[in-house]
Amino acid sequence: GKGRMLWVTGPLHGTTGALTVSLAEKAGAKIWVVDFPGATSQRMAMKSHTGKAELAYHAIENADYVVNFGNDFLLGGNLPVHDSWQYGEFRQCKTRLHRGTLVSFSPRMNLSDANSDKWIAIRPGSEGWMALGLGNVVAKGGKKGWPAWASKIPLETVSKITGVEPDVF
Repeated sequence: GKGRMLWVTGPLHGTTGALTVSLAEKAGAKIWVVDFPGATSQRMAMKSHTGKAELAYHAIENADYVVNFGNDFLLGGNLPVHDSWQYGEFRQCKTRLHRGTLVSFSPRMNLSDANSDKWIAIRPGSEGWMALGLGNVVAKGGKKGWPAWASKIPLETVSKITGVEPDVF
């Protein structure tokens, strides 16, 4: 329409995304984000959970231990170049006393799994159950912030669904 603006952009992330949204609001413009189809369901899930359709951002460069559930963040993550940089920082231990540890659970080995310290094969589609099984162990260990219901899921059930022996937990 006359006097109205439409900005068409690729995925917006971090500071650049916030700046773009702020400028568009000040200009009275609408923003259309052209995104690859694989991120649509992720954005819908994030919007239903947080109220914002923003993809999750994980600062793995600051972590000591990372558990990965089937995500190939080194090849096909939200920000592949940035994710690879973060992984390099995670491994080089410039800000920590020791090298970060990466453990991956997935049905098929991908680039991120191949670079893991340990890769454990699980049944396809059981990544969420594996996360619940590990959450079960955390909850039983009394870790704060983990939902109490997680400790009520029997590890034997998780083991049958994922194909992972209970002693892995």
